[in-house]
Amino acid sequence: MSTLLSRITDVLLSRDPKIRSRLVFSWIAIYGYVAGSIVMLLAAHLNLVHAQHAYWLLGFVWVGVITFYSLVRSGWSSRLGYPGMDFPQCIFALAAMMAAYVIAGPIREGVIPMIALLLIFGVFTLPPRQVLIVGGLTIVCLGAVVGGMVVFMPGEYDGRAALLKFTLCALIMPAISAVAYYVARIRRRMAQQKHELRQALAMLQEVAIRDDMTGLVNRRHMMQLLDLQ
Repeated sequence: MSTLLSRITDVLLSRDPKIRSRLVFSWIAIYGYVAGSIVMLLAAHLNLVHAQHAYWLLGFVWVGVITFYSLVRSGWSSRLGYPGMDFPQCIFALAAMMAAYVIAGPIREGVIPMIALLLIFGVFTLPPRQVLIVGGLTIVCLGAVVGGMVVFMPGEYDGRAALLKFTLCALIMPAISAVAYYVARIRRRMAQQKHELRQALAMLQEVAIRDDMTGLVNRRHMMQLLDLQ
């Protein structure tokens, strides 16, 4: 049983440690997509959301999810310059959330917390600059979507309530972005310090086993090698 589970894990997550670590975050994102899909299907079943719109959105979402996962799992994402596809996935998720906000009808307000979760996810995956970009795009896209709905869906969407909700989001989002940016900078600094420490340890190990003048291994290291025989 354990062997079968190990094989399944290797197929899904790869044996490569770098690819495996990237895919762990992908599985966390996939859980979010599964949860959102269940809610959307339930809303469509209860006639709270237009069923055809829900199915089109879910099709778009899962084609994207499978595509991103395949790119990371196969290693092609590294060739494209985005090893974990983190930034493209955040932009894709933002587009999906904006579409969900438009079609969600009476459950529309539940999409807003998901947008905040997008920035929290970015804290652990994106460089600080990209965190700010995602935060800025979130405000711009939400403003464009709300404005479009006020103009093109006046009977369904209350413009005054929409303005208040957007203002609240526009005021809160910079604070969330700032915290996410600060945490991302700390994470990046810690990663850099870890890399520098690894380099320093490697240098110390080299100094401990080699003679400075000749570059050959010293007597103590030679004795350790002999003891291993």
